[in-house]
Amino acid sequence: MKTLAIFHPSSELYGADRIMVAALQATPDHIKKVVYLFSQGPLVEYIYQNVANVEVVVNLKMPVIYRAIFTPTGVFKFGYYWLKFYRFLKRENKKHQFDLAYVNTLSCSLVLPQLKWLKIKRFVHVHEIIDSPKLIGKVTAKLSRKYADRVVCVSNAVLNGLKRYDSKIEEKSEVLYNGIKPLELKERKEENKVLNFYLFGRIKPEKGQWFLAETIAKLSDLELEKTHFTIVGSPVKGQENKLEELKRELEKEGVLGYCSFVPFVDDISQEMMKADVCLVPSIMKDPFPTTVLEAMSVGKAVIATSHGGAKEALDETGMLIKPHDVSGFVASLRKLIKSPQEVVDLGKKAKNRFYKKFTSEVFNENWNAFLVDLI
Repeated sequence: MKTLAIFHPSSELYGADRIMVAALQATPDHIKKVVYLFSQGPLVEYIYQNVANVEVVVNLKMPVIYRAIFTPTGVFKFGYYWLKFYRFLKRENKKHQFDLAYVNTLSCSLVLPQLKWLKIKRFVHVHEIIDSPKLIGKVTAKLSRKYADRVVCVSNAVLNGLKRYDSKIEEKSEVLYNGIKPLELKERKEENKVLNFYLFGRIKPEKGQWFLAETIAKLSDLELEKTHFTIVGSPVKGQENKLEELKRELEKEGVLGYCSFVPFVDDISQEMMKADVCLVPSIMKDPFPTTVLEAMSVGKAVIATSHGGAKEALDETGMLIKPHDVSGFVASLRKLIKSPQEVVDLGKKAKNRFYKKFTSEVFNENWNAFLVDLI
């Protein structure tokens, strides 16, 4: 029986976590899958519920790259853990006899040299666009080019991000777009009196909530009366104050009354059902936002920033804005407020594109073709 080792840095249920599970679902059932995680969390149960022939192992000493390791104390502690994990990995390889290793995200790229020394074939699945700090961008790109047999990028935007740090990485890289199962929504019976805009994501400035606050403050009272904005998500653990900061910003702008807040939910179907338009105004470069695919799958119009993978997902079926471009964002909102039919038309186009390019069936076929070349 073939065996696959998987290395992943988090245990939550955000984009990269779910895409890893989708990749494991696309992997043939007869392949034994051993998933190594850096921490406990809801992802553990989610894996067992959705993946066949799998075992999950949590190891707190997995060498995951994060900013704090680039300090004298951090380097020393990280080096100690790195050696401990290598010894652990040698024992695991002796036990399972791995045929292939799947390193998910650049955060785990320091596992790649260990896998090469153990003569395990390996590939890295890249979900990140690292603009800052450049040191981490350069280190992870060099590790991937030197130690991975193949590099899979979730979008051309991600591949271009890697090439900025190492132009030679393109020789062993390919783009394989994510695919998902469409959300299952019940038909909404009542007709909305207002246009419902939804923003899904962690509560932090990089995801665009403050950009949204600045933008909707530019709408007229008459336009605001025709809209409602719902922000779905929770702050990063330890930064719970961000939610209150956002509310204060909205209150300062005089638009808090037009906004609602919903904490992070594992399944966004019910919230997406209430949406007319999905907003993805990320200031950071989103590699290939799953939220865009989810919205497309159920025919929701999408407004997204154009500097990441959302542009590749939407193509001509959504509205694209530049990050920090308040006037452009306002113009897009106004266009949809004035023309409800435009909302419907964009949603239909997006849904058609989703079913041609981004379903789980399309992804499974592409993923299996990729694995056949490696195993």
